[in-house]
Amino acid sequence: MWPMKIDKKDQIGQILVDQKIITKDQLKAALENQAATPYKLLGAILEEMGVATYKQVQMAYAMQYGLRYVNVNEAEVPKAVLKRIPAKLACKYVILPLEETSKEIVLATHHPRFISRTVLEDLSYFLDKSVDLALSDKEQTIDALCRHYGMGREEFNRYHAPTGLATEYPDLEEEPGFPYSREIAVIGESLVIQQLFTQVRHAARTDANILLLGETGTGKENFANVIHQNSRRKDKPFIKVSCAAIPETLLESEMFGYEKGAFTGAYAQTQGRFELANGGTLFLDEIGDMPIPIQIKLLRVLQDGKFERLGGRQTLKTDVRLIAATNRNLEKEMAEGRFRTDLYYRINVFSFTLPPVRDRKEDIPLLVDYFIKVFNKKHNRDVKFAVPKVIEIFQTYDWPGNVRELANCVERMVLTTTSNIVHAEHIPYKLESTRGQKPASASVSPPPPERPTSLSDGGQGRLTSMPPPAAPSSLKHLTRQHVLEVLQQTRWHRGKAAEILGVHRHTLRRMIEEFGLE
Repeated sequence: MWPMKIDKKDQIGQILVDQKIITKDQLKAALENQAATPYKLLGAILEEMGVATYKQVQMAYAMQYGLRYVNVNEAEVPKAVLKRIPAKLACKYVILPLEETSKEIVLATHHPRFISRTVLEDLSYFLDKSVDLALSDKEQTIDALCRHYGMGREEFNRYHAPTGLATEYPDLEEEPGFPYSREIAVIGESLVIQQLFTQVRHAARTDANILLLGETGTGKENFANVIHQNSRRKDKPFIKVSCAAIPETLLESEMFGYEKGAFTGAYAQTQGRFELANGGTLFLDEIGDMPIPIQIKLLRVLQDGKFERLGGRQTLKTDVRLIAATNRNLEKEMAEGRFRTDLYYRINVFSFTLPPVRDRKEDIPLLVDYFIKVFNKKHNRDVKFAVPKVIEIFQTYDWPGNVRELANCVERMVLTTTSNIVHAEHIPYKLESTRGQKPASASVSPPPPERPTSLSDGGQGRLTSMPPPAAPSSLKHLTRQHVLEVLQQTRWHRGKAAEILGVHRHTLRRMIEEFGLE
């Protein structure tokens, strides 16, 4: 639950004084206490002072808000409503359905101040009925939620306040412009992500080198950043090198630095990434693309921490924690002589494979909610949520571009909706179900010819350049068609197309070659 400040309209203290439960002096002392802890509810302070009981405080809140106080243990929960409220939503706001009439649904909550008007409006839209509140005991309500949804307290706590390694970062609202990319890899409540969290927490506390594996777009850079933030080096630099983005002729000077006059244009001594990362973490992205000569020099630095700048004779020493990442199969690369075996074992002390979105589809609702908040902030929008149909469509799609593609899709939806709710027609292209398949690289049959299309497709929106094939398509065909659509949209500007697709330009180049789109 989010923290909420007490405003001047809070009358609970005066109500308790009028009821002769506390004295004016006790109220004054409680208000002084609250001035030092403005995020604490006055009722909780009075309870801590021992001048009012929890039941007395709850009754006062009921009087203040004009609500009836109910015992949820004596209520007959309407099962039909319970089925319509997802467990995560019920646990997040600690709400339990009590009654349902033809026009209204009554929800029990332990504190109405945690249910804002916006939340009530959203619940009303979600349930398709007006919503009213009744006040209840917090522990009783939580016990009832656990009982009716068949969960334990641990599961309730996870839904009530989703956790992950990213919780170590500042809150999004506290750091304007905070880039979503730093957190996207570490948002999740699925079993596969939670198990990964557990393993990574252990590895982060060590100084061992780490290898991150996984498909493009799964968030390897973000995970590397989180490992750094949870390590003893978190107050030191986190330096990134993209081995695929830097030409081979420049990679050595980028990594190790160079002396003045080392080559044409070297007008001053320049530190390399190993020097800049001294004491901190060096993240080598796409290490599978690193040329063999640079691999040899990297191996030496990892062995003894020593290196020389390009054109220099002085041996320098550095202390870095290395995190490497790749979407390549390094064992295959070693077998074919493109990656050194000794380097592989040096960087692979801990190895983690980041799961693709298709293997953690239960995290999609959480990711969508998060991205809506991010892009609301980025584009100054006020989108509240995506309707269940959107989530349903998203969970039948296999997301070959993974979290990057999902983020791009949500951003477009936030920008194209004309209301504050995202519906299925705002999905920028039709998402086909490709459950259980992985992105393929073999050549495929050509797509159907272009013909005019529209957005009147049953509420699932498409790009306007090409329609989906009339017959069921394979993932290869769908991926090829989507890549072609984006290339046509951007007039074959590969940089823009790669950004929209959520892949690296080198990956896009390989896809163009593999799909015969030249």
